[in-house]
Amino acid sequence: TPFGHFRLDPDIRPLSYELKVIPRLEESIFYGTFGIVLRSTKSISAITLHSVQLSLSKRDLKLHWQPNEMIELEITDLVWDTQEQTMTISFDGSLAGDLSNETLILSGNYTGILTNDGYGFYQDSFQRAMDGTVSKMAVTQLEPHFARRMFPAFDEPSFKAQFQISVAAPPEWLVQGNVAIRASGQRVHEFPGLVWTEFQTTEVMAPYTVALSVSELDCQNCSNDIQDTPIVRVCARHEQLSLGRGEYACSIPDKALIRLVEEFAIDPLLEKIDLIAPPSKGGAMENWGLNTFGENLLLIDPLSSSDKDRRLALQVVSHELTHQWFGNLITLGFWDEVWLNEGFTSYYSYVGMDAIEPESDHLHFIQTNEVHGAMEYDAWSNGHALKTEITRIDQYEALFDSLSYQKGAAIVRMMIHWISAPTFQRAIHQFLSDTLFGASSSMALTVLDEGGSRSFVMRCAKLTFQVNDLSDNDILLFNPNQTGYYRVNYELENWNKIQLVLMDRPDQISAPTRVQLLNDAFSLAHFEHLDFEVPLHLARYIATDHHHLPWSVLTKELQKVGSYLKLTEVYEKFLQFVSELTRSKYLEIGLADNQEDFTHRFLRKDIIQLSSLCNLEELRIDLEPLMSRWMASLTPDEVDSNPFNQNSRYEIYCALVGQDSVDFWGFLYQRYITAIGNPERESGDILAALGCSNSEAQLEWFLDQLLIANNSITQRFDAYKVLHSVGNNPKGREIVWTWMDLNWNFLKEGTLGPVDLLVSVAAQALGYSSFQLSDQLILDQFLLDHGSDILIASGSIRKAKLQIQSNALWHQTHYDQFEAFFS
Repeated sequence: TPFGHFRLDPDIRPLSYELKVIPRLEESIFYGTFGIVLRSTKSISAITLHSVQLSLSKRDLKLHWQPNEMIELEITDLVWDTQEQTMTISFDGSLAGDLSNETLILSGNYTGILTNDGYGFYQDSFQRAMDGTVSKMAVTQLEPHFARRMFPAFDEPSFKAQFQISVAAPPEWLVQGNVAIRASGQRVHEFPGLVWTEFQTTEVMAPYTVALSVSELDCQNCSNDIQDTPIVRVCARHEQLSLGRGEYACSIPDKALIRLVEEFAIDPLLEKIDLIAPPSKGGAMENWGLNTFGENLLLIDPLSSSDKDRRLALQVVSHELTHQWFGNLITLGFWDEVWLNEGFTSYYSYVGMDAIEPESDHLHFIQTNEVHGAMEYDAWSNGHALKTEITRIDQYEALFDSLSYQKGAAIVRMMIHWISAPTFQRAIHQFLSDTLFGASSSMALTVLDEGGSRSFVMRCAKLTFQVNDLSDNDILLFNPNQTGYYRVNYELENWNKIQLVLMDRPDQISAPTRVQLLNDAFSLAHFEHLDFEVPLHLARYIATDHHHLPWSVLTKELQKVGSYLKLTEVYEKFLQFVSELTRSKYLEIGLADNQEDFTHRFLRKDIIQLSSLCNLEELRIDLEPLMSRWMASLTPDEVDSNPFNQNSRYEIYCALVGQDSVDFWGFLYQRYITAIGNPERESGDILAALGCSNSEAQLEWFLDQLLIANNSITQRFDAYKVLHSVGNNPKGREIVWTWMDLNWNFLKEGTLGPVDLLVSVAAQALGYSSFQLSDQLILDQFLLDHGSDILIASGSIRKAKLQIQSNALWHQTHYDQFEAFFS
């Protein structure tokens, strides 16, 4: 660009956009007109903005100068830069003279593509359960840099403006945008049968938060008895809402928003908010007034959904609502500081969750979910600073990673404990107030020293703590409750004392600190700061711990170790060790759900996970008659016929499938097929568990079902789960990539969902499960053959290669320790 880089010139900024869009789903295109009111703080003769996959020419554009009346300026040239995704419009400004601080209006017509890759203004479809007919829809996903696919845009987050948008659609269709509808019903003369829907003008907002949806989804109006809260609707496929699957999401926004308003003391400025579930949507997006979600993240079945399902939906909805402050009202200056949006939002989403279910201990999960997740990711060789230099457009997506979300949240948690919650709350209110409707950077969160300088000094020093009157039985504990973002190692003597205290009286150490000790010990061992003997001995106390969080941490750590040791000679001894840790707690807690509180149900889930991992004999004995009874049932698809605890079904199914029962695998697959035709039935856990098979032929057949025309898996976009479950299985790692290579042309069509997401899911599974360096060659060859067809997935493949290297190094470094320990 004339500015000298892929960044736009900050001296030329939009004030407002007027957009008109006509989606033509039957042709997979859309027509658009745009008008941008902009202003420059310097004299200019060219304007550069973003545009990609939009068809327009110089004759489609007009540029006006508006001193007192509209004066048209001659456009002399239009230059495209496909690499930087920009167009530069040169014009003759001699008539106007110095245009600094003058208002210009750039307008034009264009044509865009309704892609099926899930980005920009894209198309989606779903099959109606009632009659099998297919309904198409058009919906947006513009973050981080896909507004330029929908309209010519100053497509950077700090280039905020107001938007006035109209869209054409059949009169009976559901049309939704960021704000309420101003008028509708005017006929579109060029296309009989379509009418215009005109939205009110938005507040000042970033281009990536623009949202549109044109569909035949249904909406459920959420009851709203609370004054001064926005009108809320949940919108999804008719058959989903008819089964009550929107009720749980409906219960979230009012209470969460009220709690967050109390926290920030800033009004969210939301007149309405629609929570919608495009059928093939992956993840979620916080567009102002129109949040989009994957169906599994928004819709909760009142009969069959597990605690994990509900908790995930609650967390994601609360997360997107929190973005109204961090992301919408104030916005990061550029994508090099994604954490300003995602880190604060990730932390405060738990505050919103706590407002909905204060009895469920959600705030304590910040430690196990965010702090631990960030520290693990930070320890990899591909970790990065919270603020990361960006030199290319293709780096944007890669920064939406664990560090930006989880480390950001961990740092917020540390700050709150450091300077106190009331002080932090006042500071955040001031930060939001000062930056309202603007864009910010992390520097705005710092304070000036007495000289007015924003300088930072890092000092590395050894600190000595003198402890008096320490008896032989006393222990030293640093960083209690893990509020600081660092790990703590001790001399072996102190670790041994900690183990003795935990074995004798674990409640003398707080639950968050017990969590910290387990997590620190295993992590320090993974990175060669401790022998694995220390955390494995430390874990022996766990049978006497009744709190779900230490069990949750230990479950994750043992599953991780198990994934490294699988297919090795010590694996059976490792499973025996897990059995010894788990047996007594399983006998105490059992399979049955006795209507305990949330925390006890989560504890049972972890116990069953570990019992399944180690093939605990007592669990197998309990499961076999239940499996036989279910398989013999005349109505196996009725909700009441399934005998297994809904909070642990995946773990149970996977354990039974892994026992090489061909009959049960076939039975379970049939339950999935039946579930597809009946949305009230369970399907997700079944689909994930089918990948646990030890039969390579079975896994290949499972993948091939994705290729069959009109197959139910295809219609529900469950291919992600199939690829992930098969790819996570050591027997299926190579099978997945061979299958994708052989069927690449089919995958590119998007029938199974965006190909980038499919490849990313497979790459993530391979990186997690493989320690064979030869698997990197599979990824290299795949990039060589298909790299030009993918966008964001290339970053996922690079991360997977780094993870495989890390896994291989772990094997070389630690395997001997386990041989010694288990001998």
